[in-house]
Amino acid sequence: MKSKKALSLTVFTLSTLSLTGCGFQAAINTMALSAAMQLPYIVNNVDLETKALAQFETMPTSLANQAEISYVQNVLAIPKSISISQSGINVQVDFEIESDGLDNFLIFEQSLNDLAGEGGDSGQGMPEGLENLELTAYILIPIGTGDYTFREDETATSSITAFADYLQSDFDVIDVLKITEQDMVELSIDVTGKIGEQEKTKTFYFQINETSLDDLAALADTSIAELGVPEEIAEYVSNWPEEPQPEVVDFVGDNWPAEIPQEMVDNWEEITANVPAIPDEWLETWPSPEEAETWLEENWPENLSDYDWLVDAGILGMANSQPQP
Repeated sequence: MKSKKALSLTVFTLSTLSLTGCGFQAAINTMALSAAMQLPYIVNNVDLETKALAQFETMPTSLANQAEISYVQNVLAIPKSISISQSGINVQVDFEIESDGLDNFLIFEQSLNDLAGEGGDSGQGMPEGLENLELTAYILIPIGTGDYTFREDETATSSITAFADYLQSDFDVIDVLKITEQDMVELSIDVTGKIGEQEKTKTFYFQINETSLDDLAALADTSIAELGVPEEIAEYVSNWPEEPQPEVVDFVGDNWPAEIPQEMVDNWEEITANVPAIPDEWLETWPSPEEAETWLEENWPENLSDYDWLVDAGILGMANSQPQP
């Protein structure tokens, strides 16, 4: 497995002013909120492959400065809360995120203090002098819309590193294909900082670009074949044809199982719900390779991922066939 590089985070500290009277806490709150909304890392770009946390070259606060990220490859980390305890003063800034495009992300929460120390052998923790600063973040992994297997895996969605590990060991081939089929999306995210009754909002603009099968294989530190996608089919993933090519038909015929796989029997209702063109008669009379080829030509899907049953039939590779790191 690739070594995990420690994440570093540039944050802010507050200076204690010589204020007196009842306006002291209100002034501190105003300062904290204003400073928080000006953070150069209020929106963070994490490269999933290098684990490097980097400031956008220009903060995407307008359409003209829209930031480009790619599905899965780039992860957004946006503060959920920042707590400061300094010179006897306790301040917490809470953040909320809102967007019509949040369905395009896998979202969970993670302490950035833990994240900074998650760098495997090189975990360094938070930078010196910031030990009293606690940061919790919304982690947004752009995956596109769809029904993904990993959404049901709490371990895989518990941290950035856990997701990266899952990608390298247990990622489902159909999930991989669904992600490569996602179109470019433009969206905005409102980030609102709050302290008590005070709040401020900034809007950030993003373009999520397509990710190729090669890109995902590189992230998983493996090959397309080891992800479970045969070479005969892989070349068509990025440019899916309107009708099956002869080599694809031949591949299905050559690899058609002699008997119905038990996985299909056990999950028949789910499979036929996903691919209603599969006739119920197959449960009783499993088709021959020639009949399967004819059926494939007559029921060619718009996207390869529509054929979830190919995994169960053992034709498209096994979902957990990737080599262990």
